[in-house]
Amino acid sequence: MPKLFIFLLMLLPVLLLPLSACQQEAPPQEEIYVTPTLDALKNMAYAGFEGEQNAVTLIDGRWQGEPFVKGGASRPAITFVRNFHLMADLDADGMDDAVVLLNENSGGTGQNLYLAVVKSVNGKLKNVATRLIGDRVQIKVAKIEKGRILFEIVRAGKEDAACCPGEVIELGWNMTPQGLNEFVVPDTSRRLTPEVLAYGTWVLRSWAFDTPVTDEVKVNLKYDDGRFFGSGGCNRYFVQVKPGDMPGDISMGRVGGTRMACPDPLMAIENRFFKQLDGVNKFSFMAGQLALSYQIEGVWGVMLFDKQYP
Repeated sequence: MPKLFIFLLMLLPVLLLPLSACQQEAPPQEEIYVTPTLDALKNMAYAGFEGEQNAVTLIDGRWQGEPFVKGGASRPAITFVRNFHLMADLDADGMDDAVVLLNENSGGTGQNLYLAVVKSVNGKLKNVATRLIGDRVQIKVAKIEKGRILFEIVRAGKEDAACCPGEVIELGWNMTPQGLNEFVVPDTSRRLTPEVLAYGTWVLRSWAFDTPVTDEVKVNLKYDDGRFFGSGGCNRYFVQVKPGDMPGDISMGRVGGTRMACPDPLMAIENRFFKQLDGVNKFSFMAGQLALSYQIEGVWGVMLFDKQYP
């Protein structure tokens, strides 16, 4: 065999080595990130509901199943809760994930509240975890700290009827490869009384469920030592508050305060607020908002407030 041919055979592995090394060291393709917008979150598929074996696809934040009885009006429904969504990186992959609340009604009085996590996966939004929080649960505080989902909730305690939850407790969830791992924050259980409204300021955001306040409305509410107080938009006010027999029930005294005269738009706002405040007989929480239920001349309504912390 010619010496040149033998030399080329010996040299061939050396020539191929750089090519092989380049192939092994090629950088991975960059992950395509899709932002979980509110509109996208309200129009995608979710799974993991106890009453449904398959995933359901929301349209404008709502899904309805087939009637329970052929020809009947009652049917299962899942709804996106009041535009609620939190954004944070839950699994330290450098990309923000979305946390949403979904309510499931299976035709009875039960209202199962679910926590769901949505991630950007291969350029598409995907519901990667869903966890039941409970039946007729209220969310007082919702936040994400250091990758942990932390909720302060109101739920039915051991002595409470399902209709009337009265235990306030803090729950948390860690995102793991297997899903959401739930834990209870120690020493946080307490009863639902007006005292849970202390610390911080509640700012009026809606006169009713579908009636948000306008920009000129500057009404707020605080609680301390058995009374509500704050600004009605023009004057400072205060009113005595007493707890009722059932969790969340309250009774109001007469509204008192300063007597400054303000331009008519502000006075009209303040008069409306004082009138509705005078009719308040219950407080609860909806997706992190304080809900004050009132009755005026036989008509029920709910004012909604956002929490501002010191």
